[in-house]
Parts: sequence; structure tokens; C-alpha cells
Amino acid sequence: MERVPPPLAVDRVTFPNEGRVRYEFRRRVPFGTTHWVVPMPLRGIGAYRHDGTTHVVFEPLVFLERLAALVPPPRMQMQTYHGVLAPSSSWRDEVVPKVDRSSIGHEDGSPAEREPGGAQRPPHRYLWAGLMRRVRGLDVLLCRECRTHRRLVALITERPVIVAILAHLGLDTDPPPIHAARAPHR
Repeated sequence: MERVPPPLAVDRVTFPNEGRVRYEFRRRVPFGTTHWVVPMPLRGIGAYRHDGTTHVVFEPLVFLERLAALVPPPRMQMQTYHGVLAPSSSWRDEVVPKVDRSSIGHEDGSPAEREPGGAQRPPHRYLWAGLMRRVRGLDVLLCRECRTHRRLVALITERPVIVAILAHLGLDTDPPPIHAARAPHR
């Protein structure tokens, strides 16, 4: 898994007095430099000048607001490609390798075929259980009692069949009540 560096150096953040937050720059900002010298969350603030500034001081909420702006929205791709690797580049097909469809894993979970050299290529898509095993090291299909792998016997979607099976097992046949997503206003 890729490790992402923090948005700023924590050892340069101090709380000097009265609850303010002080961020010390790594080096003095020389006169006449552009904004790229200043860390991203600290750009565009009134306290920053191109005159040899060594630090900036924030109110706590303003500092948190600057840091919160660095958190990307959920499921937003943060890596963008330019030039021939850009998605709409006419040369992209020339430089990006093609996916060999014969190496994709099968839907039943059986592994992909091996290449002629004997090396197995990673599958194009992973099943849920395979991802859990790969990322968390958990074998979610392993039965705790008999230590064998579970397998799908039947996929039942018809309500009368589900009610009959639950009644036979002595379980409640009514679905659980659906609660409001939020508490009522007071």
C-alpha cells in the first residue's frame, strides 16, 4: 500500500500563546518569490508577504479550515495524467500496454491462466473475498467450525421461499424495522 506524506510538517506547528497556531516555514521566504515556496494549506493568507517571512500565525479555526481544504472528497481521483498519458491523448494507445484478457481471473474465483513463462499475471478485477484476503489478510470464506471454505449453494431472492426457510429454522420472518437516518428535530 502506498504511504502518503502528511500535508505539512507537524514538528513545525506550535501553539505560542492565547490559543493561536504558529506554523514555521522550513526556510526563510526570500523577497520576491512566488507562492509555490509556501506549503499549500498556507497559501493566500494575509500574513504571508514576500519579505523574508519565517512563520505565519493563525486563529485555530482558520488553521483547521486550511487543513480541511486539503482533504479530498470521497472517491475522488487525486492523481492526474498529462501529455501522452492523459486519458484523451491520441498517442495513449501507443505508450500504455494493452490488457491481455486471457489473464483475467474467472468469476467463480478460480485463478487466471499462467503466461507461457510460468509467471501468473494479477487479475484485472478482484472478487470481494480476494480483496479482503489481499488487503486485510482475512479469509472471509473460511468457516470457523469446520475450517473449510464456504461456497455459494443458492441465491434466493423470492420472498415466499425466504419466509419458508426462516420459519423452518425458527427465525423471525419479518424484516427488521427501518429507522430514520437522522434523529428528529427538536
